Amino acid sequence: MIISLRKWWERAKFVALFLFLTILLHVVLQAAENRFKPDYDYRKPHGQAVKAGAKPDAVEFESMRDRLMFFYWFGE
Repeated sequence: MIISLRKWWERAKFVALFLFLTILLHVVLQAAENRFKPDYDYRKPHGQAVKAGAKPDAVEFESMRDRLMFFYWFGE
């Protein structure tokens, strides 16, 4: 069996180039993600603002219909 060093060298160069470009793409995508990541959305609102989705105080329901309407209205 004859082992061609030239073929193995070409394969090794291809694998090295492939790994290098894969790692480069990963780094570029990670940098883009960090650049365009939104700020922390769960901070307390400032001033007179009210955080959306705040649930009203505990409510006692007289019927199942009232409870169902509350569910549809507030999405709880």
